[in-house]
Amino acid sequence: MPAILSGAAAGILLNAFINILTPVERKREFTFLYRYPAVILVTTASFAVCNFKYGYSHNFYAYSAMACFAAAASFIDLQHGIIPDALNFVGFIAGIGFGILKRNPSDSILGAVLGLLVMATIYFISRGGMGAGDVKFTAVLGLFLGFPLIIPALIFSFITGALIGAGLVIGGRKSMKDTMPFGPFLGAGTLISAVWGNDLIYFYLSLFI
Repeated sequence: MPAILSGAAAGILLNAFINILTPVERKREFTFLYRYPAVILVTTASFAVCNFKYGYSHNFYAYSAMACFAAAASFIDLQHGIIPDALNFVGFIAGIGFGILKRNPSDSILGAVLGLLVMATIYFISRGGMGAGDVKFTAVLGLFLGFPLIIPALIFSFITGALIGAGLVIGGRKSMKDTMPFGPFLGAGTLISAVWGNDLIYFYLSLFI
């Protein structure tokens, strides 16, 4: 119960933080009717799941903080098509702190570098199809997840992005030339990897060992 209440409270504060970073006037109806309750739902569910998985260990606090960062970036990207540098900077500082807390900062640095290289490569190949904010966002998520958890996070992100993108094109909601915010897929993939990434990696390796 404390984790659920903390998640709900974090969602309320996160909505206020998002308003500071972005213009509230834009898409006001979306903000009040959809984003506010959606952010609270996401943070509440994330805190509950992380608590179920990790109890009240340092992983719970770190991944709950990461969930707030990922939710803020995802909803801003979804609503405004950007991931602010100020938000990425805050996440960067928090990610470094988590790496130090884990007493294994090399994993965090490797995760950030790998995420940065993968997304930067896509950014340059796509020539703007992938936003620079997404590249920075992934590097920050790599700090939190570390190596190798950044790998399943990216895989989940690409798979869900491709499936939903294909569904929107087939349904006539998007064309092949339209862009689509990738931040929400990165956020979802990161949360999945934080909770189940190690289990999936062990399962995959067991198939070959």
